[in-house]
Amino acid sequence: MQGQGQTIRRGAGLRVLLLAGLFVAVVVPFALFAWLGNRELMRATKDNLGRHLLVSEARSTARRIADRLAQARELAVTFTSAPVLRRRFEDTNEARAAFERFHSRVSDLVGSVLLVTSRAGAEPRVLFPDVSGDVRARSRKVLEAWVNASSDGTPVLVAPLPDPLDVSGSLSAPRDPTSWVLPLILPMRDDTQVSLGVCVFLLPLEAVQEEIEQTRRSLVEGANIASATLWVADRSTGRFLLHTDRALIGGPCERIDLIGFEDAGTNAFAMAALNRPGLPSWRVGISVSALELFQSVDTLSRFFLGLVVLVLAATLGIGAWISLRATRSLSRLESTTRTLGAGDLAARAEVAGPREVRALAEEFNRMAERLAAEQERLKHAERDRAWTKMARQVAHEIKNPLQPVRLHAELIARAASGGSLDEVQRDRVKASADVILRQVDALRRIVADFSEYAQAALPMKERIRFRAATPLAELVALYSVGGADGVSVVVHDESGHAELEGSPLRLQQVLVNLVKNAIEASEGRAEAPVEVFATVDADRWICEIRDRGHGLPEGDAERPFEPAFSTKPGGTGLGLAICRRNIDAMGGEIELLPREGGGAIARVTLAIAA
Repeated sequence: MQGQGQTIRRGAGLRVLLLAGLFVAVVVPFALFAWLGNRELMRATKDNLGRHLLVSEARSTARRIADRLAQARELAVTFTSAPVLRRRFEDTNEARAAFERFHSRVSDLVGSVLLVTSRAGAEPRVLFPDVSGDVRARSRKVLEAWVNASSDGTPVLVAPLPDPLDVSGSLSAPRDPTSWVLPLILPMRDDTQVSLGVCVFLLPLEAVQEEIEQTRRSLVEGANIASATLWVADRSTGRFLLHTDRALIGGPCERIDLIGFEDAGTNAFAMAALNRPGLPSWRVGISVSALELFQSVDTLSRFFLGLVVLVLAATLGIGAWISLRATRSLSRLESTTRTLGAGDLAARAEVAGPREVRALAEEFNRMAERLAAEQERLKHAERDRAWTKMARQVAHEIKNPLQPVRLHAELIARAASGGSLDEVQRDRVKASADVILRQVDALRRIVADFSEYAQAALPMKERIRFRAATPLAELVALYSVGGADGVSVVVHDESGHAELEGSPLRLQQVLVNLVKNAIEASEGRAEAPVEVFATVDADRWICEIRDRGHGLPEGDAERPFEPAFSTKPGGTGLGLAICRRNIDAMGGEIELLPREGGGAIARVTLAIAA
């Protein structure tokens, strides 16, 4: 349980490292790029939006106002060029009648007109229209300023003022643009260039106020900017002439020198000049709430940042999923490794996950199989060493007393053949001596088998080259007259001139032992001969001994090669173990296979000499 917890913690640590690496390598640069890009994009977008919208509207409004004033100026110049207008300064009845007829025709175009005359040293007097003395008295200083306004004879726009012709009392509302006019002064001269006075066109300032109101409606209704305010300021005085918030008319304009766009944080401003010769130094300005102006930009920014967060979250989610899958496979592989390290060589890793992890799991499984095979080989080697040691000890311990026992048994037998014992005693002594001799012979066979088993474990002192047909010829000679119990032995040698390296004597002993076992397994059935087949397959010599006996032990073809395993009464069980040791010493293989139709096949495989 503790090992499993450590595995989980290590897997989690690897996942954290993978996510941290992903965060450092991808998320941080991407987030920094997104933040800087968004900030720069918003800055550029806001700047472009402000310049495109506000400055464009300010310039458009200034252009319309300038066009309106320039048009009025051109009409005024055209109007004052009429001879009937100059004759009106003669102040005769005929001149007055002619001018009134002319003015009635053009009054819709030029609007209110004042004809002011001034003689040298005399007070300025209004010739047209006929106004009350109160108005003239109130406007005396204005009339004097008008007369002296243009010294070079060009039209001049002077500062707005309340309408001098307004006698309705509306002057009580000084911040109402409907009661103000913009005087356009045109000097009048006769044909000899003698000053006659001035023609004053009273342009209604309400028309200019309508221009800025129209722009504000466009911003409120078209651009959905309810906070928009517009104004017209006079740069020479630094004050507002007109304003959509009429409470500010006449107040100071702090940004009178601004031309273009300015983002002041809370509010955004744009200012444009009239930029026409002969027009006053007016500025048309716009002020809007920056929050409202850039609302769509801020929405776009939030959408962009939300999209970035979504992409980053998806990136982290995919990275976490990938790291989870990768580390899950590694965690299972680590758990299997710990199981294998604990001694369970049957543990195998699940081949799953990414390609690299699958390759690692496959290599791990191959390593585990090699370890299991090596452990099995070591177990066999250890068991063989133990049996070899025991065989030597048993052979040594049994061999020493066998000779004296046999000698004494022979002495007893000879004594029994003398005349000192009666016939019954002699028969008993002789029978006992025969039993002793037979058991001694059996013990000698056991000692011989153990000695041979121990000897087979020793490496061959000399490896010689010999023809594979030689030991087979010995088999033919040995069993040419039939095997034991009437079972015949048939040898088929198809190996040709194949040559082997090793000990022909050991190979012959192996083949004789295998044929002997096959004959014994046949249990005297003469109709089922033992067959020996020798063939060559590529670089291998293969010899098979086939019988129709009782077959192999159930479930395991390796058990007959184990020492002390025997199915014959009185057998030591070392025969096949000795055969395997001899074949192993020659670098070959020996195996037992079931034979189709019953019986077994003992197959010996040796490498053909180069």
